[in-house]
Amino acid sequence: MSLAWGTIAVLVLLLPGFLFFIGLYLGERISRETIQAGFLSELALIVFISFIIHSSLFIFNHYFCGYMGLVCINPDKVISSLETNLDSSAIVGSALRDYPKSVVGYFLLVDVLGFFFGRFIGKKFTHGGLV
Repeated sequence: MSLAWGTIAVLVLLLPGFLFFIGLYLGERISRETIQAGFLSELALIVFISFIIHSSLFIFNHYFCGYMGLVCINPDKVISSLETNLDSSAIVGSALRDYPKSVVGYFLLVDVLGFFFGRFIGKKFTHGGLV
């Protein structure tokens, strides 16, 4: 059971990268298969884009926590609780129980940002803004 939840967690964390590529290829007139990339290179780009989006929102939260109803995240507390407690599902469960709207809102926000960032880059490529 925990393997399934771990897989779901990884997929949810990488979803902004997947949605980036959906937005990137959405407005394209040329077929995606004209330039074939390998699976590992696409996976690396998905991880990189997801990391950029998550880390930029983490930095944004660091500077603007407490404003506009943002929940403050203390990374030292999270890391120390992960080191002392082997069962991290209790930490995730308490975060979901205490801040359900914030957690769902965060994941919706990163997914929307990933999609529209890909859409923006795709439009720049097709209209000659980045070439």
